[in-house]
Amino acid sequence: MTICDVSAIDRLLDFYGEYLMVSYKNETYELADLRDYLEDNKIAMSLNDCIVDRNGIYKDGDHVVAIVNLDSFGKDDLIKV
Repeated sequence: MTICDVSAIDRLLDFYGEYLMVSYKNETYELADLRDYLEDNKIAMSLNDCIVDRNGIYKDGDHVVAIVNLDSFGKDDLIKV
């Protein structure tokens, strides 16, 4: 069994959680579903090969995973106590 490294996806999961909507190859996924898709199809997205920031994942200079609606994760929406 070959293990596929999707640590870049795991980093986004740490940032935003599993229900974040992302775009990959013109398809929209929840982040957890994209992780499963990449593992099932043996598509690696390692932190060693990718750059992860608040806009998504970049590999070889290309924006390969884009966050669909980043505005919904703004901290201004938090209730101040």
